[in-house]
Amino acid sequence: MSKELDKLIEQVLAEKINVQGLKDKILQKPDYQTPYSNKKTDIDDLAALDGDSTTIGQPDVTAAFSDNAKDKERAAALFLSKALKKNSDEKKEINQFLSTVTKAKTDAAEFTAGKVQAIDPKNIRSIAFKSLQTVSADPDANSEMGQYPEGIATALNTVFQGKNTFKSRLEELKKVCESAISNLGSVSKGTSPSSAIANMLVLDYVSTLVREVDAGAAAYNFEAFLAMLTGGRVIGKELTSAGKMGGADFRSFDKSAGSAKYYKNLSGITQSSKGFKIGEPVYYVIAIKRGQSGKGTSDPRQITSLNIYTFFLIKLEDNVNGRDYFAFKYSNGTTEIVDIKAGTKLNLSSGLNKKGDPLEIKLVTTKNQQDIRSVVEAIVRDQDNNVANALGYFKQLSENLHTANEKSQAYGSTGNVKKGDEALEAIQESETSFDNLKLCLDGKCPDKKKNPTTESKSPLNQLIEAVAKQNLLK
Repeated sequence: MSKELDKLIEQVLAEKINVQGLKDKILQKPDYQTPYSNKKTDIDDLAALDGDSTTIGQPDVTAAFSDNAKDKERAAALFLSKALKKNSDEKKEINQFLSTVTKAKTDAAEFTAGKVQAIDPKNIRSIAFKSLQTVSADPDANSEMGQYPEGIATALNTVFQGKNTFKSRLEELKKVCESAISNLGSVSKGTSPSSAIANMLVLDYVSTLVREVDAGAAAYNFEAFLAMLTGGRVIGKELTSAGKMGGADFRSFDKSAGSAKYYKNLSGITQSSKGFKIGEPVYYVIAIKRGQSGKGTSDPRQITSLNIYTFFLIKLEDNVNGRDYFAFKYSNGTTEIVDIKAGTKLNLSSGLNKKGDPLEIKLVTTKNQQDIRSVVEAIVRDQDNNVANALGYFKQLSENLHTANEKSQAYGSTGNVKKGDEALEAIQESETSFDNLKLCLDGKCPDKKKNPTTESKSPLNQLIEAVAKQNLLK
C-alpha cells in the first residue's frame, strides 16, 4: 500500500498543464479578462521557465514568483487561475501551483516580537499631562522602534518574557485574562508579588483601553497597543512608493507589517487595495467587540470580550488586466487567492468566521460580569499572603499618586487650601503605601490585620500631620 501511495504522491507533484490545446479550455470572453490571444506569448514564456516549453508545472510558477523581473510570467499564471473554465483540471492545477507559492511566502511571515521600549519621562515635554503623550509610539525615523510609557512597557516585558512571536503574545494575553477573571491559578495571583503586579497592570491597561476609552479614540489606541505588544511602532501615516496611504497600521520589532481593525460586527470590513507593497505579507488583527449577550456592541461600557481574528494578506500583482490579485492565508492554514477590480476595496470579513476560530479575550468575570479591578479587590479581601497584600498596597499607591497629582493641579490653579490639604494627605498616604509595598517585594510584607491603614491613624499621627499641613500651606 505504501508503494502505491508514494506513486500517487509522485504523480500529484508531477502534474503538468499541457500548453497544447490550452486555448480550448479558456473562457474566450470572460467579463473582465482580455482575449486569450493577447496572453499567449506570456503563457509560452511561463511554460519555458523550467526548460520545457510544452507544459506548465509547479517549477514554472515558482520560478515566476521568485524572480521580480518575471512580471509577465506571473501575470500569465494569475490570468490562467481566473480565465480557465470552472471545472477544468487545469484550473485546479494552476490554483494549486499558486497556493503552494503563496504558502511558501506566508510560512516565513510570522512576526518576531521584541522588547517593548520605554520612553524616558524627561523626554516628555508635558508638565502635568505626561500620560497623554503618544507621538513616541510612531517616530519619524524608519530605523527606530516606538517608545511607550515606562510602567506598561516594563509590565509587558515581564508578562511576555520568553514569548517572542506576535501569536504567542496574543495567546499569553488570553491566558492571563482568563486566569485572572476566574480568580484562579498562579497566573491571576502571580508566582511572586512582582509578577502579580505586572499581570494586574497589563490586564488593567487592556480593560481600560477597551471599556473606558471613547469608541472613536479606541480604534487608534488598539493600533498602538498591538504595536507595543510586538515591541514595534505605529506607522499609520506611512506612504507607498506611489505616494498612497499604506495598508499597514504598525510594524513589529522585525519590521513586519501589521494592520488593526476594531469593529462591532464581523461584516462590511474592507481595505483599499492601493496601499500594499507587492509581495509583502501584512498580518491583520481584527477585533470584534462583544457584549454580555454575545452580540456586537459599540458601547465601551458594555464590552465584555474581544473576538480576535488573524490572517496574512499578500498583494500578488497590481492591475493585471484591470484586476488586483491578493492571497489570504487564514489561521486554520487554508490559502485563498482572490482578485478585485484594480484600485477598489477588498472585503476582509467575508466568510472569515469559517476560516479559523477566533481568539477570545474575556475582560469580565463569567458569573457577575465584574472587571479586573473587582478581581484585584477580591484577591486582596479574601487572601492573606505576600502576593495579595502586595496587590493591595500597589492599588493604594496608584490611587493615592493619582489623587495627589489631580489635587496638586487643582491647588496650583486656584490656591484653594482645601485642595492643597487633600493633595498633601494623598502624598503622605502614598509614602505609607510605598513603604508597605517595598516590604512585600522584599519578602517582609506587613500583616494587614496588624498594620494600621491610612484610614485608622493614631491621634498623635493625626496631630503631627495637621501641624505639617498648617506649616506647609501657610
